[in-house]
Amino acid sequence: MKKTFLYVLALFIAISFTNILAQNNEKETVDKYAERLKVKVLLSNEQTAQVKNIINESLTKLNSEDKNNEAISDIEIKVAKILDDKQKAKFDIMKTQWLKNLNKEVAVK
Repeated sequence: MKKTFLYVLALFIAISFTNILAQNNEKETVDKYAERLKVKVLLSNEQTAQVKNIINESLTKLNSEDKNNEAISDIEIKVAKILDDKQKAKFDIMKTQWLKNLNKEVAVK
């Protein structure tokens, strides 16, 4: 009985730890891609925070294979809406690769 309890407890701890690591990894990914865009397109701090929110909102869709293209499209549209004309021109140049890399890093394979 005690062994079973210990096995269940160990399994629960392992699953909890894995979930915590996955959440930290997602946050690091979101931060990394928002900062990359900030540098390339010269985002303000407010715009950077908005980009992080946009990516976070789309993570659920990105983690669903059948919603991947929809999520990437949503990110592209929402990010473009917060940019000024100069930033949009820069974003247009780099968005394909940026979105492709983001998709690879956070999407389910």
